Amino acid sequence: MGEVVSIGASDYVGRIWQFNEDEDAAMEYLPHADQVLYLRGLRKNMDFSTGIVGIRRKISYQQFKELLEVNRQQGSTKPSYAPTRDELRAIIVRLAKAGLIERIALDATARIERLVFKLPLAHVGQYSTQSKEPHHNPTGTHTAENLDAARPREGVNPTAKSGMNPLHQLVSKSDIKENSENSEEFERSPANDSSPVEKKKAVDQGIGYCPHQEILDLWSQHLPTKRKPNRSLWSGSDASKRLRARWVEASQIVHSSGGRMLYSNREEGLVWWSNFFEYIAKQCKFLMSDGVEWFCLGWLTESENFIKTLEKNYEVCR
Repeated sequence: MGEVVSIGASDYVGRIWQFNEDEDAAMEYLPHADQVLYLRGLRKNMDFSTGIVGIRRKISYQQFKELLEVNRQQGSTKPSYAPTRDELRAIIVRLAKAGLIERIALDATARIERLVFKLPLAHVGQYSTQSKEPHHNPTGTHTAENLDAARPREGVNPTAKSGMNPLHQLVSKSDIKENSENSEEFERSPANDSSPVEKKKAVDQGIGYCPHQEILDLWSQHLPTKRKPNRSLWSGSDASKRLRARWVEASQIVHSSGGRMLYSNREEGLVWWSNFFEYIAKQCKFLMSDGVEWFCLGWLTESENFIKTLEKNYEVCR
């Protein structure tokens, strides 16, 4: 996370908009064209009061085509490119599958169906400089309210030392079953680990979508001698689905102190996973031994293996 800086006044009077961490996590591993279409074709044109794009300002496949087309400079040996209608439809499907958009049907009898989408992960209903029409301020300065809305939020460095023994955050399986309302939900097969209900629950609880990229970075940092996940194949893999499930599951585990959950937001979650990997590297001698070549993040995200590791079953070499 970069250094937190203060944003001073400026003469800029246009619309200000930004996407959030949940949107960023959902876009991970999507093709660049998909991310551009979401951010510049949909998100930027969204109605900030409703989270819907396509009603107040119409959108079309032609606009998407012009947004994504590549016009080479004169003399270039590479051909120009413009996406086909089928390619644009495929992008829409992938964005919907990632949970970034939801199609809204206005008139099923219309000969040409209008493109209207809801952006469920976007922040809405906040009227600052983000949602107001451009206006000219005679003083050339922003109000304190607008500056506060635009100021970066100070976060937690997940790689920093927390001063807390990671073992203090590990609890037994019995604690999970006693204190988690949905403990049975996680005793299921990996194929069901990434259900839409689970995704919605994660967002509703405030922990956000699983930050795959950051967790993979933490794995490489704390366990450099162990097999690293293939990032090019990670998206859509069973291991990535299981990691999403464990991300939610750990947030529902009661801390050993009894007063709170292990984490309740994205920043706290990254700190906990950093401590968890550090605990494995320093204390789980069996898993870290040279002969255990099968130990990897995919194995750890299996529900049974995850619980056994929390229960400290791998601290001693067998």
